[in-house]
Amino acid sequence: MAEMFSNNLNDFSFHDSFAKVRSEGNDLIFTIKRLNVHKGTVFNPFDCDMEADTVIMELSQARVMYFKFPECSMIYPDGTKIDMPTISINDDRAFKNFMLDAEKGISINSITAGDHYLIMEASGKDTMFFEIKIEYGAVQIVWNDYLGEAWYEQDKWKNKGNIEE
Repeated sequence: MAEMFSNNLNDFSFHDSFAKVRSEGNDLIFTIKRLNVHKGTVFNPFDCDMEADTVIMELSQARVMYFKFPECSMIYPDGTKIDMPTISINDDRAFKNFMLDAEKGISINSITAGDHYLIMEASGKDTMFFEIKIEYGAVQIVWNDYLGEAWYEQDKWKNKGNIEE
């Protein structure tokens, strides 16, 4: 297949995808596995969402606006409960904290796209769960082929829980 590309984050389902990220100057380069392309988009001629082969997503002129650990509770085996407040890092340390996990690999739960920004919920090898906001000048997403139906399009997943066809 010919190389395909999109500059619209809403063409994709990032849920359960895996990414490694590197920084090149002011750009962030994501190498993503298990990324799904929605049906009805320009480069998906199939009648269902499809999993793309390895995807390269480049955010040019990227700037990490915050790196946040959400509020949570920890319950120890003895029943002791500790409530942890939200911790938000809004300075240069936000980028550094993100890259500590991103270079090793992160599991993406979701990406919400805005006008030249995204908000990602993910977890890393060293960070249980985090949220990050990244502003960028432009986005380009490139892939060469499809591996098959998206995992949630497969029959064994279609009738689980409240998922309806």
